[in-house]
Amino acid sequence: MAETVDANFHRHGDVRNRGGFVLSALAGGHVLFHWLIQGFVVLLPEIQSTFHLSGVGVGALVTTRELASGLVSLPGGFIIDPLRRYWGLILAVCIGGISLGALLLGLSPVYPLLLAGIAIIAISHSIWHLPASASLSYHFSQRRAMALSFHGVGGSIGDVAGPVATGSLLLVLGWQGILSVYAIAPFFLAFMAVWAFRGIGGPDT
Repeated sequence: MAETVDANFHRHGDVRNRGGFVLSALAGGHVLFHWLIQGFVVLLPEIQSTFHLSGVGVGALVTTRELASGLVSLPGGFIIDPLRRYWGLILAVCIGGISLGALLLGLSPVYPLLLAGIAIIAISHSIWHLPASASLSYHFSQRRAMALSFHGVGGSIGDVAGPVATGSLLLVLGWQGILSVYAIAPFFLAFMAVWAFRGIGGPDT
């Protein structure tokens, strides 16, 4: 690993600038997104039954997720670059978006709020990737592929664990209860992320 990168990691002895911490924190955040997104797929039959949705109604939920994610990706890239000093805060807000979206889904009495909840989660997930990937590229300028692969593994862990955990929870909780529970951890983690990701964009941020 390049000496300059190592210097950044150990700057002032701050654990937040160490390679292992940066990788673990960003990969952990990625787990949360994929856990909820894939867990939601398991809950779709229950949601369909509760709201008496047709196939079109179920499809609209998935379409809303993908559309919301796609619409913010390109403009998000242009916006995120000049906001480098705020990358840490943006990452924390994205984690908070998981909590808000899951809460809306879990407490939603009407279909439009379901759409709003899934859109918030999708937008938060899409925006997350921008400063997360850019931060990894900065901190691991000589080993970007390795760093990005670790971040991707975090998503894969969420993809595997989310459906299994959600299916297991369905044995004891309803879908609304599960989503309400899923809103709790990200709420607190968002506050931790404000500290964890502070200055993640570089020494001048």
